[in-house]
Amino acid sequence: HEHILSSIIGKTDPPAKWAVGPGEVGQVVVIGGGAIGSLMAGRIAAVPGMEKRVWMLTSWVEHAQAIAEVNGLVVHDERGGEFQRRSMFGQVKVVSDAEAILHWGSGAGRPEEMAQANVVIVAVKQSGMRWAADQAARILGGAHGGIAVTLLNGLGHIPTLQSAMRYHDVTGTMVHGVFTGGAVVHQPGAVTHTGHGAATL
Repeated sequence: HEHILSSIIGKTDPPAKWAVGPGEVGQVVVIGGGAIGSLMAGRIAAVPGMEKRVWMLTSWVEHAQAIAEVNGLVVHDERGGEFQRRSMFGQVKVVSDAEAILHWGSGAGRPEEMAQANVVIVAVKQSGMRWAADQAARILGGAHGGIAVTLLNGLGHIPTLQSAMRYHDVTGTMVHGVFTGGAVVHQPGAVTHTGHGAATL
């Protein structure tokens, strides 16, 4: 599904500077550390040019610790059957809330001018949508706008996201997405892509 996700990611060449201009992708944040969120974060981070530009926001402590230990997420692709299995590694930074992303550039030894996170993918369970929408609005507020894509079951996510964006006075593009593939997290720090499918917007 990389060719479809490329419409979200935009150009995959690393930016000349950390600063983000109009129409450019800075950093990508995936909200949700379950199977689908992990798959999206890992696969996007494995795209050439997206190294060190992908974040995962999750409250799953064991999963976050495993990712932080190696500064990334392992993706096992089993869609091709026993003889076409392959694995990839995506450099993913993991945090538990939006504030950590917004203040990341202020730490010692980090670039003074960090690329802003202006693409957010929401992949949480229905019960976590209000919290995720608030986090997405805070993140996009730091970039003065951007794009937010929802990838979760059910309907009605966009109005929840719109409400959070209005509350935080943020403008941006909101897109409802559907993912028809399969994924499972067998152990913290790794996700397996198990079923054929696509992410459609």
